[in-house]
Amino acid sequence: ATSRRDGVETTLISLLRFDFDAEEAAFHRGLHSCCVCLDEKPGNDFFRLRECCHIVCQSCMADFCSLFVGEGSVQKLTCPYTKCNQRLPLDIIRNVLGDDEFQRWE
Repeated sequence: ATSRRDGVETTLISLLRFDFDAEEAAFHRGLHSCCVCLDEKPGNDFFRLRECCHIVCQSCMADFCSLFVGEGSVQKLTCPYTKCNQRLPLDIIRNVLGDDEFQRWE
């Protein structure tokens, strides 16, 4: 019974991973509008915020993060979409700022 359950769990995980990868590939192939500047760009030019589902172009995200780091108000690094208070994931902040600036922030 245990090996059958393990097999079902492994299959389920594989299906979920396949679905995630397919969705990610479709997103990167498509055109999307940034929730900040409203420019339409290819999916490769965006950060997708999983928790709140907003998408922000790399340019807007870089400007946004740099502004808050420059002002020393990093506690306010949340989704740049108006009235969204979802905190930005650290991997996105590190990606945008680079290692040196991220170390100063952290």
